[in-house]
Amino acid sequence: MRAVKPDLKGFIKLGVFLVFLISLLCIVFKLTYNYITPASPEQVWDTLVSLGYEPYDSTATYIKQDSTLIRSVTIQKDDLRFDFFMFDNKGSAANVFSKALSNIQGKYRASPMVEGEWYSANNYKYSLKASGVYSIAMYVSSTAIYAYCDAENQEKVDAIFATIGY
Repeated sequence: MRAVKPDLKGFIKLGVFLVFLISLLCIVFKLTYNYITPASPEQVWDTLVSLGYEPYDSTATYIKQDSTLIRSVTIQKDDLRFDFFMFDNKGSAANVFSKALSNIQGKYRASPMVEGEWYSANNYKYSLKASGVYSIAMYVSSTAIYAYCDAENQEKVDAIFATIGY
């Protein structure tokens, strides 16, 4: 009686296919997991008013830096500064995020510090608490936010982000 040899080529092909399929599913999951719906300028404005702030339209100030800006909303109250930007493309929002990130890391990064970084699907968020200052930068699709305040007022900035849904 002859022994049957297992078909190794078939097993290898199956293994490669399964690895490819699992990798593809992981990529799809990563790109769709934690998708955040971008806030509108009106939603941000209403949120800021509901939290007791007096926002103002800062579009005229910032449109000189990027003509793709649709609208920006700003508050400046005591130590708290918050800027929201909506662009007509994702690249401009990512650019604002990158500039804010460089500013935060260049100005405030020092020991001791608490640093956080989150990203998925259509968003990226970075926060830093150091040198007595809490700073946060984020972009979601074609929107970007840059905010900072004294470290003891972090909950005020966090409340804004939570109410907006970011």
